[in-house]
Amino acid sequence: MKRFFILLYLSPCILTLPLTGSGQNTEDVRESLVNNALSEVASLYDRTMKQNSFIYNGRIYRDNFDAIRGHQYFKEESWVNSKMIFEGESFDSVFIMYDIYNDLVLLENYNEKGRLAPIILNSRDITVFYLHDHTFIYLQEDTVLNMPEGIYDELYSESSIYLFAKRSKEIIKTTKWNDLLEDFVENDEYYLKKDGLYHRIKNMKSFLKVFKDRKKRLKIYIRKNNLNYLESFEEALIKIIAYNETL
Repeated sequence: MKRFFILLYLSPCILTLPLTGSGQNTEDVRESLVNNALSEVASLYDRTMKQNSFIYNGRIYRDNFDAIRGHQYFKEESWVNSKMIFEGESFDSVFIMYDIYNDLVLLENYNEKGRLAPIILNSRDITVFYLHDHTFIYLQEDTVLNMPEGIYDELYSESSIYLFAKRSKEIIKTTKWNDLLEDFVENDEYYLKKDGLYHRIKNMKSFLKVFKDRKKRLKIYIRKNNLNYLESFEEALIKIIAYNETL
């Protein structure tokens, strides 16, 4: 007996419908089977969307930076398939971008006309998300250090030591041939959490001050390994912290 299949696709599920027989199926039987299958798929789709719809309940993002050279996003101006924990729920596949100029996490979304209408996620509801091989978490404000609340890039997290980067961009204005030019320029700040306390890391001096009991040995490590922290400050910090953990 021959078996025929009708493949029905309705995001996010795929369903195959078997039709058995030797060519004797009537149009009524075929139509009934198709309608039943469509109803089942639509029901599954509605249940799935109902479970995940709360993540889409945010403000619409407006991009007003067309005249500025470069872009306001972390790494790339493109939607990236990411994992995140939002409002305590895990999402394994969401397309996002991170606007580091405004410190906003955007979720890919389209309006009823099919036009792109990104949604701004509430940062305080974000536990963690992964983007371009970086781990981002939400941190509360530290009033003593004057450390603002927001999304931070977790660069190192072992034992009682954590290193965070606050990714940001600023708009730099220059004049060339009487033309005003505006460019996005990245400007990162670093914070070290050691023994429960946060420290603002402005340079290598302020960094080594946190490890004053091991300062001499860390300086020797920097010199022996030719760490050029003036050119690769972030990379040098991570290597020194990892070495410190072995002492």
